[in-house]
Amino acid sequence: MKSTSFEKNINILLYLKKWDGDWKNTQEIATYSNKVTLHRSRLEDELKQLVTRELIDVRPAKNPQARSEYTILPKGKNTLTALLVMMKNPDIKHLAEINENVQFDEV
Repeated sequence: MKSTSFEKNINILLYLKKWDGDWKNTQEIATYSNKVTLHRSRLEDELKQLVTRELIDVRPAKNPQARSEYTILPKGKNTLTALLVMMKNPDIKHLAEINENVQFDEV
């Protein structure tokens, strides 16, 4: 089953929360989870949306090949916590088009 954008965003936030305080580049985020996406431009679109919503922050990467690095913001942590509580309800997973077998690892 194809991952929804909603599921991808949760996985991105989970990864960044796991490394809270550290900055991670797009390649590191993609390597963390092929659940997110293997197509780099789609991943970058998801990251841009999270930056726009002020859930994560972006800065130029120290490694010139990486271009940008990301970290989770307090608003992103709070949103993630609320989403993980909601995802425990199978009906909400169904409405979000997420397979009921999908488990999100809490950090």
